[in-house]
Amino acid sequence: MTVYVANAPGEDYNSEHPSGYDSWIDYWNKKRYPGTNKKASRCRNCGTEAKDLDDGEIEGGHVEYCEKISNGKWYYNKAKGIYITPLCSECNNPNNTAVFTVDDSDLIKIP
Repeated sequence: MTVYVANAPGEDYNSEHPSGYDSWIDYWNKKRYPGTNKKASRCRNCGTEAKDLDDGEIEGGHVEYCEKISNGKWYYNKAKGIYITPLCSECNNPNNTAVFTVDDSDLIKIP
């Protein structure tokens, strides 16, 4: 199912990845593809492939569900929590508040 999300505001999450993981994208990879060496290969916002990035790396971006209210404005649905999804460094920017769509299977809730 496709859902609306946006980068979580910086103060809304702890930037420390969980113990036992090398990074937030490592956390996402191991939760999304348990028992394999499979890794995220594209940004879930703009679609850029990791192989096309200067550093060849996709990041684990913190996002929150967004919903539109009656006046047409978006708001964060904080009750649903914060999730990790694969993003390129350009899209994984807390100053980027644009709402975008992802498949809900690409969201891994942070502990």
